[in-house]
Amino acid sequence: MAELINKKIEETLIQVGLRVAKRGEGALFVVGKVDYKPLVDQSVPPFKVYENPKLLESLALMDGAVVINEEGFMEAYGVRIKSKKVLKNFGTRH
Repeated sequence: MAELINKKIEETLIQVGLRVAKRGEGALFVVGKVDYKPLVDQSVPPFKVYENPKLLESLALMDGAVVINEEGFMEAYGVRIKSKKVLKNFGTRH
């Protein structure tokens, strides 16, 4: 059962990522546990990403990352990921 859910999550993220890329945009999906800080009010309640890929795509186009837990629920969107370690010469240009 868990493998089937993981496959559904994987397929959904690939499909949504390809649609976002075709628009010339970018998105960051984080699957698993991570420390983050919301950049926007979290007015959309958690949902299974493989049951509503259109909503996932809309949230992914916002600034910040989309955090998805291991069960496939969108946990947060528009968030800044808190880094535990900074790697020199990696990251943004600014």
